[in-house]
Amino acid sequence: MRIHDERGEGSGTATVSTRNGNAWVHYTVSNQNQPLCLWCSVGRGSLTALTMPVVEALCQRESPVVLVVESENTELRFTPKYSRLMRCWTHGNQSVFAESFSSREAFNRVCSLSYAMQRTDFVRVNGEAVDLFGYHSVLGKIREQVKPFEFLNIKEDCDYSIKGASARCVDKITTSALASVGELSPANRARFEESLHGIASKQLAENGYDTRYSYIHELAAGILLPALVLHGAAHPFTRSVFSVFSESAGEYVEACEGFLREWREIDEEFS
Repeated sequence: MRIHDERGEGSGTATVSTRNGNAWVHYTVSNQNQPLCLWCSVGRGSLTALTMPVVEALCQRESPVVLVVESENTELRFTPKYSRLMRCWTHGNQSVFAESFSSREAFNRVCSLSYAMQRTDFVRVNGEAVDLFGYHSVLGKIREQVKPFEFLNIKEDCDYSIKGASARCVDKITTSALASVGELSPANRARFEESLHGIASKQLAENGYDTRYSYIHELAAGILLPALVLHGAAHPFTRSVFSVFSESAGEYVEACEGFLREWREIDEEFS
């Protein structure tokens, strides 16, 4: 067996090679010291028996508050726990793990909304339930009903309103969070500030009329969820960032529902 861990600043790749198979895990941390979030993306074809110990070892070494495992392997996503982190939420090819905490409902809601917003999926909120509809599924149905040039205009309007709402959410939360870090202890303030500055700089490079990408899910995993786990829902910092997220996510949901209302037949099909 050969084990190799190549780590750079904020990210790395751990590989295990044996005669019977291999495991490949690319990982990133939200901040360098005592990371708030560890994000593990598992390479396709990685053996479960080799990958699980790698993720476990990374958790023990980095000691994150939140772990995100991204993999096509169902067994890796639905593992009950890695190290001391319990599985809290799963959707698509991602699972989120965290230490024991209260406010599970708020945790799951942030995971679902931020996942949809980063993927530009359509969202409909029914009370406490969050229904997600794939971006390509919805637009694919519209494409069947209109002419090609008409579809391009529709898609451009959709991307501008929905992607723009998602990117603005990142900007608003990072601005609010940086203004509120004084509510944290000096040690935690440094962790959150480093994570916030990293996400803000990446989002700034994407912003513009033709925003291509939103880092909202990374912001949720690296700021919102750790705040909830470490400090609870009643802490001033948590209340501040969650208030802004709720308001901004509401704008995203409104944009999604408004677009679906314009296409009643599509809306009824996804109801």
